[in-house]
Formats: sequence, structure tokens, C-alpha cells
Amino acid sequence: MLDDDLLVHLISRHIFWYRRHAEINKAMFRMGSLTVILINGAITVVGYISGNLLITVLAVLVLVIRAAMELYCFHDNWKRYRVTLEKILVEVDIYLIKSKMHGKGALQDHKKHLVHRITEISSGEMKSWQKLRKKEKSKGDKQKT
Repeated sequence: MLDDDLLVHLISRHIFWYRRHAEINKAMFRMGSLTVILINGAITVVGYISGNLLITVLAVLVLVIRAAMELYCFHDNWKRYRVTLEKILVEVDIYLIKSKMHGKGALQDHKKHLVHRITEISSGEMKSWQKLRKKEKSKGDKQKT
């Protein structure tokens, strides 16, 4: 039998984790994008004012930041975590609606269903990460040969 404190803890933990990671990746994506925009603007101004060394350094910096953003997939991760978070929140909303409509008698079944759905969502997201890792590893293995 699921107790309410355990259910709240389980749901809160999942919501917190996905919200936190979505926000981190969102911030990293926005910070990297803004930095690239500012450096590109600086390249134009500096190119007009001074010599080539500074322009080269700024251009390399833009290249490195852009490559890092693509390597760490901040934008994709942000979207993925946000979608997973929204799925969990939808399940919580459905649980709350069903528990209000059906009363206390069916509440335990709704709790079990909610825990099952949240577990499915989290494990589905984990499986998609594992597929992505296998795909990237197989690309790396092919490039070595």
C-alpha cells in the first residue's frame, strides 16, 4: 500500500530532477548563444578598428563555443528534459482529477497507476539515452576503422 508521503516524495524527486536539468541546459544554451552573438559583433567592430590577431582569436573563440554547445547538446537536452517533465506533470494532473472524481475507494489503484506511469516515463527516457549512446559509440567505432 502506497502512503501519501512516499507518493509525494517520489513525484517531487522526479519533477525536481527533470526541472533542474531542463533549466541548466536551457541556461547553458542561452548563455552560449548570447556569447556567440556578442563575440560575432565584437569581431566586426574589432576588425574595423584593429589588426588581424584579435579577430583571429575571437573567431576561434566563437568556433570553440559553438562546437562545445553542439558536443554537449544543451539545446536538445533542454527540450528532452522539459518534455519528460511535462509528461510527468500531466500524469500528476490525471491522478488528481481521477482521485477527485472516484473518491477515496479507488485512490490506491490511482496511486499505483501514477507510480507505474512515472516509472515508465523515466525508464523510457533512460532507454532513449542508452540508444543515443550506442549510436554515438557505433559511429566512433566506424571512424576508427
